[in-house]
Amino acid sequence: MLIDPALISKYNTQGPRYTSYPTVPQWTAPFSSDYLQSSLSKVGQDLPLSLYVHIPFCEQLCLFCGCHTIITRSIETSWKYLKLLEIEFRLLAENFWKKPLIGQLHWGGGTPNFLSSEQIRYLFGQISDHFSFAADAEISIECDPNVLAAEQLETLSELGFNRISFGLQDLDPTVQKTINRIQTYEKTAEAVDHSRTLGFRGINIDLIYGLPYQTVESFRTTLELVSELSPDRIALYSFAYLPSIKVHQKAIPEEKIPKGGEKLAIFLEALTHFSSCGMEYIGLDHFAKREDELSIARRNGKLWRNFMGYTVNKTGALFGTGVSGITMTDDNYAQNSVDRKSYESALLQGILPIYRGIALNDDDKLRRDVIQSLMCFGKVDLGRVGFPYGIESSSYFSKEMEALDPLAKDGLIRIDGTQIDVTDIGRLFVRNIAMLFDRYLEREAKSFSSTI
Repeated sequence: MLIDPALISKYNTQGPRYTSYPTVPQWTAPFSSDYLQSSLSKVGQDLPLSLYVHIPFCEQLCLFCGCHTIITRSIETSWKYLKLLEIEFRLLAENFWKKPLIGQLHWGGGTPNFLSSEQIRYLFGQISDHFSFAADAEISIECDPNVLAAEQLETLSELGFNRISFGLQDLDPTVQKTINRIQTYEKTAEAVDHSRTLGFRGINIDLIYGLPYQTVESFRTTLELVSELSPDRIALYSFAYLPSIKVHQKAIPEEKIPKGGEKLAIFLEALTHFSSCGMEYIGLDHFAKREDELSIARRNGKLWRNFMGYTVNKTGALFGTGVSGITMTDDNYAQNSVDRKSYESALLQGILPIYRGIALNDDDKLRRDVIQSLMCFGKVDLGRVGFPYGIESSSYFSKEMEALDPLAKDGLIRIDGTQIDVTDIGRLFVRNIAMLFDRYLEREAKSFSSTI
């Protein structure tokens, strides 16, 4: 796919990834746990819930990382954390008249397989004590092959985990050394093969483009090796270089980071490669085999997007537990404290450890629906999306429709009345399209990563 360099220059700006709308910088502090609990009381049990468990521990710090992590080798520290999670599960479950039903469980990090097999069993047992599982629940975990033992994989399989994601980032030795993440292809392949033997139905590989010293040629080698692993899904994240927020990224030589057209060329190389291997481009940073549930959901109009990325179905709510965990209901977003001591103090007082959040008004919900449709399906009908809110949205969005005209002239979208369709080229700039519907954006544009 050939992209006009002028388009890259024009649309290479800073913007959100829209795992939520309104985005996190708009969430205010303080935001009392009372607001969240009021919202939880309205969550029905007709839809299963999603539960995210944040395991922040890592043995070493990877310089590309933008997650909330705790660098330690102390098993005592992780046991103490698991006891706090137990309290949080109980406090959440108490808002329901019967055991909440989970349709999607995900353990992320950090490095979830920092936990021993004994700790994995303990944590899963605590979840099972307070929640029940749908028969077709997706139960997934992120793992680092460098610290993954065969016993841990076998324990996960025995407990019912059916999807697993392996962080790989890039196989080039120079890139790995620069980002402080040395990982061999052989170690990754061993983890993938063992997972298949144990019956995991979904295997995901995480890659990052835009890393220092990365080139189209060097990344092509990584892509070819990853294809030999034949993962069911690929998450190809754009490297977010934000040293003012993530201070450890200052150790990365900024002049060696590919930018603009060079960075986009690396992504396009991956897009072409994975397409030739029979994988579908789901959107933004996700690829999946055509027969995978994610691809089927997109074709059937059931794709959804939340803080865990693209997923196969909309759930009733997302509970984010652990340090920095994010909870999403229809009416509120709330984030747990990112400070471990504050998180612990709240839980020991029997209070959900919320430190910021936002209550959504009808305008927020309407714009969330528009952005969600663009991000998941590459289209939206502004004449219809406002019906649930009693809003005649074709006139409501007259200003936005005006702003869309230049994008149509640039070939990023097609406009037919109130119907907006994102073109193939436009899918690469979908964040820019969504940004036109973000009424908060001008205030916080510099808080986000580059859209290209």
